[in-house]
Amino acid sequence: VSSDNPAIDVAPGASGGTFSNTAELTFTAQNWAAAQTVRVLGAQDADAVGERGTISNDPSGGQYGGVETISFAATAQDDEAGGTDYDTDDDNLIEVSSLAHLNAVRWDLDGDGDVDSATNETSYRAAFAGSLAVGDMGCLDGPDGDEDGDCAGYELDRDLDFDTDGDGDVDADDPNSYANWNPIGPASAPTATTHFNAVFNGNGRLVRNLRVNRSRDYSGLFAGAASGARIVALGLPDARVSGGDSVGALAGASHGRIGAVWSSGSVSGASTAGGLVGANASGATLSSSYSTAAVACSGSAAGNAGGGLAGSNAGTIAASYSTGAVTGDCPAKGGLVGGGSGTVSASHWDAGVSGIADDGDSNAPEGLSTSAMQAPTAYGMDSDANAVYRTWDDQDVDGDGAVDADPWDFGTAHNHPALKFGGMDADAQRSDYDADDDGLIDIRALGQLDAMRWDLD
Repeated sequence: VSSDNPAIDVAPGASGGTFSNTAELTFTAQNWAAAQTVRVLGAQDADAVGERGTISNDPSGGQYGGVETISFAATAQDDEAGGTDYDTDDDNLIEVSSLAHLNAVRWDLDGDGDVDSATNETSYRAAFAGSLAVGDMGCLDGPDGDEDGDCAGYELDRDLDFDTDGDGDVDADDPNSYANWNPIGPASAPTATTHFNAVFNGNGRLVRNLRVNRSRDYSGLFAGAASGARIVALGLPDARVSGGDSVGALAGASHGRIGAVWSSGSVSGASTAGGLVGANASGATLSSSYSTAAVACSGSAAGNAGGGLAGSNAGTIAASYSTGAVTGDCPAKGGLVGGGSGTVSASHWDAGVSGIADDGDSNAPEGLSTSAMQAPTAYGMDSDANAVYRTWDDQDVDGDGAVDADPWDFGTAHNHPALKFGGMDADAQRSDYDADDDGLIDIRALGQLDAMRWDLD
């Protein structure tokens, strides 16, 4: 039995013996049925970084040569560590539990827990106060021997809300609110070194009341997602994002993988404006996601585009939908996607709500009536009335290479689908617009007043 990491040591027997990364056990005709013990511990070293390794056996001799090799992961948090561990569940994702943590992500775009530029080290360490050491956020080290912890990105460990004082309005009166959010990343096309290029796992949680009102290009929670980015299981309710070119509630542009993300609220831009993503670029994947945000695209120049889910698509969109109204002077407007020649499969928009009817193009995403999108209460098969969502249970939502079963909740025949992937709360995604049960739909925003034109009875 051996370890692939010298800092994870093994020895034979319940006591005694020598730790040497290899433990030999001998089974004979007399003791073959008696269990034997291997002890595992973290070796003492000169740093305060936890370790991760794989323990595996290599059976040989007699009838044991054909026995299957078995491996398991072993982790050891260094007992010399002091300070705050920001990866308490040892999944190599740094835990984000405040707006200050979220803001600090901009200084570590590759998600390794160390700042990309030394000039931002003080600000980053102030946000993640008391972290174990520079470059050590508590992530366990793998067998690569770099001894700095192998952080792979960030994860939410609670809901966040930009309306910090709970008065229903995000403004300068909110203490520490980041009332006008500066998107994570520069106002330029995403690259691996200048935009977020790691994992961001929302863990089914919410970032509420995002506010961005800037003239810059590439606006959203993230300016852009680079090709190595993977953003999953996140809700952005009541996001209001305004910018120049390439604007979306989640990201101005994406070259990475987005799955199980939803948004509501409003998005506006001069061009390439989308309810969730401005530009879904070549090589990018957007799957099992939706947006109900109203989208306005103001630029009238040729090529300017706005869409309910993505302003433009040169990548892949699958098993997703949008319901938001799409308005403005952009020459290319789409209920789901405004422009681009990327691949769209099994994705739809609500033509009854968006104000954009189905164009009849069988190769394009399909616009459906509200009732057609709400009536199915299951995924369904080709022969079923529910066939509109028949492939939505056959998607790799989180980009790990495996199909994720049952990521959607269809509610009743009066609901649009909601996400339940990763523990997401489907009920929290469905607003009650008759809270006082008087038979009248409650209007709380100008966008809702404007939407009355599509429901004249």
